[in-house]
Amino acid sequence: MSDLLLTRRTLLTAALGSSLLAGMGKAEAEVPDQENLWPVFGNPKGSTTIIEFFEYQCPNCKKLHPQLENFVSEHGSIRLVMRDWPIFGDVSVYASRMALAAGYIGKYERAFHALMKIPGRLTLKRVDETLRSAGIDTDQARDALEFNFDAIQGRLDQHAAQAKSLKLAGTPAFIVGNKLYPKVTNIDELRAAIES
Repeated sequence: MSDLLLTRRTLLTAALGSSLLAGMGKAEAEVPDQENLWPVFGNPKGSTTIIEFFEYQCPNCKKLHPQLENFVSEHGSIRLVMRDWPIFGDVSVYASRMALAAGYIGKYERAFHALMKIPGRLTLKRVDETLRSAGIDTDQARDALEFNFDAIQGRLDQHAAQAKSLKLAGTPAFIVGNKLYPKVTNIDELRAAIES
């Protein structure tokens, strides 16, 4: 019986991974003029898709992401899709909302990298100061957040629901193709997953 459940769970996870990938294409197609709005790094038309569930206060995310970006850059055919999953409280939610709002003013990537470089715990003040230091007008980003709040919060809610359905325990977690890697701690694990 447990083998049947495990097989069924594996099939459901694979199906969910495939549906996530299909859903991403649809969501991105809805905003073709705002390519930075829903974040994709690497090659947007790459033959291999990696989905990363991340958190701006996650030390493992901060440690692993620069290595992952280097690998993605070197590989050339990887599409890295970012999924904010703020699980460390209200400040994390604020950071994710502001970064996604920065996408509406064409500065998501700048916001993402600035927030990922903050050492230790975030505060509202540190988030705003960091974004300003990165050349992002926080008043403009807050206006974008207010105007597009439902879309931004809807996206965060969708990511949380996806993480829950995948039974993720934390960040970072990855989907490579249609296979789930819930506890990746180093770039070699992802490299092996991509090569397979």
